[in-house]
Amino acid sequence: MEKKLDLILQKLDKIEIQLESHSEILNSHTKILEHHSEILARHTEILDSHGETLHSHSEKLEQLEAKVEANSKDLELIKKTMVTQSDLHYYDQKISEHDREIMKIKLS
Repeated sequence: MEKKLDLILQKLDKIEIQLESHSEILNSHTKILEHHSEILARHTEILDSHGETLHSHSEKLEQLEAKVEANSKDLELIKKTMVTQSDLHYYDQKISEHDREIMKIKLS
């Protein structure tokens, strides 16, 4: 009976050693998971920050698009109303003709 008791105690010691080993492994994995959880939390903060930055850039882009649209309309208006080179030549020619007419009248 004493032998059986010793065998049972030995087995219990082995089981206890294995349990301690598994407990250490479990603690190690728990620390790793906590570390990964911290990393994920930091990445979430970074992603949130980038989302805010992206939203800000999107708003600025919309403002720039509105300004470009307004400037495009202004440019179209300027193109429609501006004096061209041919217009200047035409009026220069008319002024010259007018000057000649005046000279003819003065000389007559």
